[in-house]
Amino acid sequence: MTRLEHNGLLWERAPDGTIQWWNAQQQQWWRWGNDAPPDFPSPPPQMLQPTGQFATASRTDPLGFVAVAGGVLMVLGSFLPWATVDGVLGNQSVSGMEGDGVITLVLGLVAAALGVVAVIRGGGIGKGIGILLVAALAGIILAIDWTQIEDLAGDSIFEDVISFNTGIGMYTIAVAVALALVGGILTLARRRT
Repeated sequence: MTRLEHNGLLWERAPDGTIQWWNAQQQQWWRWGNDAPPDFPSPPPQMLQPTGQFATASRTDPLGFVAVAGGVLMVLGSFLPWATVDGVLGNQSVSGMEGDGVITLVLGLVAAALGVVAVIRGGGIGKGIGILLVAALAGIILAIDWTQIEDLAGDSIFEDVISFNTGIGMYTIAVAVALALVGGILTLARRRT
């Protein structure tokens, strides 16, 4: 709480951010704006500014939520089916956790954690680069696995009887990678204040 003398009055900014003036006749603090007469002098200009020693600006970076969303989607996509096999004997799906989904799960957790740190503490170079690296690794894993599924679909000697398809988990990971990349770029672009 800071006090200043201005226009013959003692002024202070209360912990809740309100500006108060000292009423010497009644020996108590009064809120400026509510309790003062219309022709009452205004408080010191620096108390009205949102900068300087009276700054109330937050260090949080809401753009970090983009990286958090990418990380959460990456975790979700790791558990969803990455491939489906449709055949005469029925349909079978293969979860991401039966393969590289374990890696994308860890990468998703890291991306979400870095995004949360960016939201709480503000953006910056380290967090932005970390999110971009995680997104790039997940993107490489996605590309490799997607290519393998497509190769299986094209090489099937029983293609009239069996079909291989890309599962919803792969599409979820693709969206997650895109969100994490955007979140990383936004976090990188935001300098911590």
